[in-house]
Amino acid sequence: DVTIDGRITGDLSPSREYAKNLVLEDGDRIFVPVLPTTVSIFGQVNNPMTINHKDNQTIKDYIDMAGGYTNLAYKKNIYVLKGSGKMEVFAARSSRNTYLEAGDTIIILQDIDIIDGFSLATIIANILSNSAISIAALKTISN
Repeated sequence: DVTIDGRITGDLSPSREYAKNLVLEDGDRIFVPVLPTTVSIFGQVNNPMTINHKDNQTIKDYIDMAGGYTNLAYKKNIYVLKGSGKMEVFAARSSRNTYLEAGDTIIILQDIDIIDGFSLATIIANILSNSAISIAALKTISN
């Protein structure tokens, strides 16, 4: 016997072909989440937030509501995690024409080419600290 744990997402509306062809087995469970009413904006924006969804609001509108991009934002691509679990990538230029649905999450990544001195020092300190801990653990194990 093979036990498979996982999740399947999709539109299970009765009229959808996907729903018609989905076979449920004994022990399968269906979870129907509460209908979302918000959109979240995270990452390199000045004021990350979750706000109520508004019709006719574009990705750019939501980014502006979150205070706009930080100086470290990677502005070429915008990632949107759809309420269904699907990840979509949009070019920044399309953010003015792309409308979101309730339950969507906008993710603005950091541009790794723009790292200030403090951020670089923090990264280096973390690497050195983690290396020291690893070396100490290996030394303890070997004794």
